[in-house]
Amino acid sequence: MGRRIGNILLAAALCAALCAPALAAPGVGSGRTDTSYSGELDPRTGLPIGAEQGDGLYIPDSGAYRYDRENRRYINPVGSSSFTSSIPDGAVVSEGQHVSFAVPDGLNGALYRSGNLLADAGLGSITEPGSYLLEVSGSSGSARFTFFIVGKVTNALRELSLPDGFRFDYVRLNGEQLTMEYSNYLQLLEDGRYEVSWSCPDIEQSYTLDFTLDTVAPTLELPEVRNGEAHSEVTLADLAPGDYILLESGGETRTITSATTVLRDAGEYRLTVCDQAGNSTRYDFTIHVYLNLSAAAAIGLVLAGILALLLYCRYIRTHPRVG
Repeated sequence: MGRRIGNILLAAALCAALCAPALAAPGVGSGRTDTSYSGELDPRTGLPIGAEQGDGLYIPDSGAYRYDRENRRYINPVGSSSFTSSIPDGAVVSEGQHVSFAVPDGLNGALYRSGNLLADAGLGSITEPGSYLLEVSGSSGSARFTFFIVGKVTNALRELSLPDGFRFDYVRLNGEQLTMEYSNYLQLLEDGRYEVSWSCPDIEQSYTLDFTLDTVAPTLELPEVRNGEAHSEVTLADLAPGDYILLESGGETRTITSATTVLRDAGEYRLTVCDQAGNSTRYDFTIHVYLNLSAAAAIGLVLAGILALLLYCRYIRTHPRVG
């Protein structure tokens, strides 16, 4: 009986010794005791998502991407493959910053700006302002990557929603710092100059924005136009500097940038005045046939000539020559 009890105690001691290393770590290779962690683990490393990885990779809480600290690139999954980017998915950056992607063989990338496919678009350096969508697909899946390059003046940006793992450092409107309700989301409710800094301290990456939000559409006085009709030439004297007009008339379209331009020809007109932010206002009107100063002067000269001729003829009849 005593021998049987001894064998049982020995087996229990051996089992405890074998299980101790497994109980000492929350994930593979962690080297520390943390039995309280119950969150999601990275399937590749066994470490908690959001922790710095031993191979220099960082994974945010959402697991949407990895960040390669050594190469300063974001790794974006596409099925069992991936592509890299210089900015995180969902980023808003200022005009002048170069956005780049590296899509490996076996994956196809299609880049859209403002909903239009950019044929033969180079993914190595994208700088033009606009709203972008990159669609990447392969045999094992597909992914969508969005970003926005904001110009110095814009009317298209109405909110800022930061990528996973990032937060605002500060937001200033016309030089005054705003009180933030959320650390990663902001509605742009007022026009003005915005200065924004946002960052992810875990990867020591930060970005800054400096732009002016302008949502007010430009206008023209067009003093000669009444109820869509003009009976004289039409002036554009109040066209603001930097604004321009798209003029459609007689089946042709041209661009007007000078406030000294005068519309003289009779016909149907459509004017769209636009500003640098992308706001616009349209005007439709008709210029009817009219007599300008030159035409009136010419007609006056003709009438004066006819009158002079009639007077001369009358004089001849009333003063006949004698002998």
